[in-house]
This record gives sequence, structure tokens and C-alpha cells, in this order.
Amino acid sequence: MKPHYLMDTNVVVLKLFPGIQENVVAAILGIQGLKAVVLETYGPAMLTEKNGLYNDFARLVHKEL
Repeated sequence: MKPHYLMDTNVVVLKLFPGIQENVVAAILGIQGLKAVVLETYGPAMLTEKNGLYNDFARLVHKEL
């Protein structure tokens, strides 16, 4: 097994927590050249349709990030 040194730097780990501001999430998701988002959440309630964050992620899915 060999180490892999060629990592893509256009990936972000986004930690969602209760009270995170939507403008912060929108700014991170709007990063030019972003290829992937790894979500760390405190449960499925963080991304319900009632939550404004849901719409931000739905737009990304349709944009085929």
C-alpha cells in the first residue's frame, strides 16, 4: 500500500450545528471551484424542508456539485 499524495483541495468538511447561520453556509457552498461537501451533522433534523439550509443543499444537488 502506498500513500496517496495527490489530494483534491476543492473539498470542504462542513460541520452543521444548531444555530449555524444560513449566510455562513451559503458562503461556504458558494466557493468557486468547489467539487464536494462532506457534511457532519447532529442528526437528520438539521436538513429538513422546514429548515432554510435544505434549500441551499437542494440547489447544489440540482447544480451537480
